Amino acid sequence: PEIFLDSKDGIIRFKGKSIPENAVSFYKPIIDWLNIYKENPSDQTKVSFEFDYYNTATDRQLVKILLILEEISKNSIVDVDWFYNSGDISMLNDGKKFKELIDLNVEIIELVDEDDNE
Repeated sequence: PEIFLDSKDGIIRFKGKSIPENAVSFYKPIIDWLNIYKENPSDQTKVSFEFDYYNTATDRQLVKILLILEEISKNSIVDVDWFYNSGDISMLNDGKKFKELIDLNVEIIELVDEDDNE
């Protein structure tokens, strides 16, 4: 997936497909970065997840990431946008699951394909 981490402006973005062979080793640098970031986070952190698809192993790593974000939210503002493509019930349900599981401000946003509007 495309991953963008900006500690100065407090922007964290995940986009695309996440199907690494070894999700633990793939996401370890991101989790390490978040653990450093949580020591001195930006006043406001804006996180967006815009996955087309991710595997079960990635799901487990996302839980770890969200739990760290939950810790950060105790001392600063953390807003999470969970994007899903119109009609992708699986990704919508995952967003709802994370919203219930983690004590964070999670906004679930439907992305409407422009071609569908014609």
